[in-house]
Amino acid sequence: IGSDTDLVSMTCKSSVGSVGWCDISIVRPGLTVTAAEVRHEEAIERRHGGGDLLKLHFCIAGGSHIDGEYGSASDVKTSSLVCFTQPLDSEKRESVAANVDERSVTLACTRDFLSDVADNCSLALPAQLLDFAGGKPSTFLCEQMPLPQPIRQLAEDIMTVRASPFARFIREARSLELLSLSLIHLSASCGIRPLRDRDQDRVRQVCEIIQHEADYTHSIRELSRLVGWNETQLMACFKAVTGATINGYRHRHRMDH
Repeated sequence: IGSDTDLVSMTCKSSVGSVGWCDISIVRPGLTVTAAEVRHEEAIERRHGGGDLLKLHFCIAGGSHIDGEYGSASDVKTSSLVCFTQPLDSEKRESVAANVDERSVTLACTRDFLSDVADNCSLALPAQLLDFAGGKPSTFLCEQMPLPQPIRQLAEDIMTVRASPFARFIREARSLELLSLSLIHLSASCGIRPLRDRDQDRVRQVCEIIQHEADYTHSIRELSRLVGWNETQLMACFKAVTGATINGYRHRHRMDH
C-alpha cells in the first residue's frame, strides 16, 4: 500500500477451498483497516510475519486459533473483540477449521500512532498497551472479550461500505470511531477484575439469544435459566462486559435492526 488513499481489494479463491473477499486500506498513516468475508471449506493455517503492531480484531462470525513464537495463545470466538500485540520480527500463526464462514474487521496501528493517541487523550489504557506505545520490549499479548453491540455495529458498517461512492470517507470515519470506542471500552475494563472464560461465554451466549429472538420477550429470569446462571450474577457480568444493561442492549439491537 503506497499512500493513505489506497485500497487493496482481493477476491479470494485458493486451492484449499477458501472463497470470499478481503479489503485492506490505510485509514491514516500508521493505522490500517482490514475487512474480510471468507468461506473456508477446508482447514487452513496462516502465518503473519513482521509484527511490532497493535491489532484490534473484531470477530463477527467464524473463529480461529492464534498463537505467537512466544507469549500467549487464544481461541478466537464468534462475537469477540481480540486485542493483541505482535513483537517485531516475530511470527503469528493462525489456524481456521474446515466449514467456517469468517466475517471480521481488524484495525492495526503502529507504536507511533498509538503513542500519539495515548498522548492526546485522558484514557487510562491498560498497562500492556501503554508499554507497547512507549517502546518497551513486548511479548505476544492476546486479550479477548465479548464484542459489545455498539462496537459490533460499527464493524458491521465497515463490512458494508464497499459499493458506496463515498466508501473511502465512510470507511475512514467508521474506522476512527471504531478505534475510539474500542479504546474507551478497554480503558473502562482495565480496572475491573477479569471475568472467567466461562462467565464471558455465558454473556456471549445471552447476546446471541437477544440478537436472534423473534419477539423480544425473554425476561431476565428466562435468560438466566437458558444459560444456567444466577440472575444477579448475570446482570452484573453482562453490564461489566458489554457496558449496557440487558434491556439497554436489547433496545440498542432493536434500533440497529
